[in-house]
Amino acid sequence: MIWAKYLDSRNEIRILGIIEERLQRKIPLLDSQVKWNDFGVFLHNKAITGFGFYSQQLNVLPNEIWALKNLEVLNFVNCGLNELSTKIGSLISLKELYIGGNQLTVIPKSIETLNNLQILYILEDNLFSIPEVIGNLRNLNELVLSSKFVKKLPHSIIQLTSNTCSVYLNNQEVMIPDSTDKKRNH
Repeated sequence: MIWAKYLDSRNEIRILGIIEERLQRKIPLLDSQVKWNDFGVFLHNKAITGFGFYSQQLNVLPNEIWALKNLEVLNFVNCGLNELSTKIGSLISLKELYIGGNQLTVIPKSIETLNNLQILYILEDNLFSIPEVIGNLRNLNELVLSSKFVKKLPHSIIQLTSNTCSVYLNNQEVMIPDSTDKKRNH
């Protein structure tokens, strides 16, 4: 596929080339926005707005991906990632993030800068904790967490109730007490 035909940004064309070279295969163009189980790229107004890396063995994401300021949906499910760069916080337009089936032991605190994030799936068997900063994601509507080692949610989760955020831990909806309930009971 000749990406110059579809994209205005030379940087985005270069990033796709780097990723295709690393994967040793072409990245398909998707007809609709990226879902958690897609492999491909979604374009809107000649810009990359969605990347799906479902079941692609990347191990490490190319640093260039963090420069995609129009990226709204990103999925790295079953990609063999060992770490998630702190640069993820630079994806200022990100609305949906799907992480799962990798080898991650830590979610970087820089995730708190994703002010537009509405949906967050963290499905990692090697995680022992969820960062406290998760409660700073004020626009979050849906938070799905799954790990056999995570036994306790961060206290900051209470802050998400003002957004009517649905929270699920290991396939169970978590009922979060409203912070005003604490004030009434004291």
